[in-house]
Amino acid sequence: MCLYVDDLIYTSSSDLLVEEFRKAMMIEYEMTDLGLLHYFLGIKVTQMNVGIFISQEKYISDLLRKWKMGNHKPMSTPMDTNETFSVEDGAGKVDAQFYRSLVGSLLYLTTTRHDMMHAIHLMSIFMQSSRFILEQRREF
Repeated sequence: MCLYVDDLIYTSSSDLLVEEFRKAMMIEYEMTDLGLLHYFLGIKVTQMNVGIFISQEKYISDLLRKWKMGNHKPMSTPMDTNETFSVEDGAGKVDAQFYRSLVGSLLYLTTTRHDMMHAIHLMSIFMQSSRFILEQRREF
């Protein structure tokens, strides 16, 4: 059983237990049974006889649209393996709020995209360490 605010998800390997639980909850609480789970917190759930599959396809599409990256080509690896991050890389100033928002959006993506976890983790570390460096510079 998973409860998030006012959404309740429950499952079991026994159809009988699922039905008993559903009936007991509906007697005890005012509930609406929406049937099989299809979406939850931006995660698409596909249920088949061979298993349950989850994806964040719509979330990814929304992110690409939000960050204006819809026309970019897909890559086989989420990050150039030789890439290094540096506060003083010669590039123009980056909007810190924009960068934090982007990294936060990508962190949620690691729910289903474990292959991207390392790259997003590095971005997050860089975000924190560069903020620390910039704050230290302001003190002098």
